[in-house]
Amino acid sequence: LRFSPDFMARPAGLDWDLMMEALVRGIGRGEAETGTVVGLIAIVSRSYGLQSARETAAFASNWRRELAGFDLADAEEAVDARALADAIAPIHRIGLPLTVHSGENTPASHIRESVDILGARRIGHGVSLVEDDRLIDECIERGIHIEVCPTSNLRTRAVPSLEAHPALELMRRGVSVSLNSDDPGLFAITLSHELEVAQNVLGFDDDAIKEANQHAL
Repeated sequence: LRFSPDFMARPAGLDWDLMMEALVRGIGRGEAETGTVVGLIAIVSRSYGLQSARETAAFASNWRRELAGFDLADAEEAVDARALADAIAPIHRIGLPLTVHSGENTPASHIRESVDILGARRIGHGVSLVEDDRLIDECIERGIHIEVCPTSNLRTRAVPSLEAHPALELMRRGVSVSLNSDDPGLFAITLSHELEVAQNVLGFDDDAIKEANQHAL
């Protein structure tokens, strides 16, 4: 589960650490009742600026044992990549894996910055990767994972149509690709819906669906 501590806490002026304690307690109860294992990913809401990024990185460092990853989401061009890299440097020092939402409504050069400057191991959306053959090869070589979100990508106009979505092409070329829902509440969909879209519109057969799920794992 991904969450932005600043986005969640700011409206009501909540204490980040007390909020996190409540999250951990609630997740613990849910895990015990359902047998479901939950990993938490802390998000930087980039439109909140560099100071928020620094505070989120410090928060993640303090709660390292409770976190599975770190995520840069929200507006891709809100802050300079090199300045942002400096702000989140602590998460690399503690070995927290980084996902960056990139290449959604921006060119492939943003994905390169996310990988080379920010140190991303996963790319959220990554639609424009298909524009850069050399970067595709580098992502394959370095094991960079691409999280595609077909319905979201259509509604944000990252792709002109679902038929034009590059997910299957990228995967056939050897890129690690998974199918994702983005924000189910915002888009009124489920992951099952996205799997149906992949099969009915994007051209994924059963084997391709299994491969994408294996990449996700």
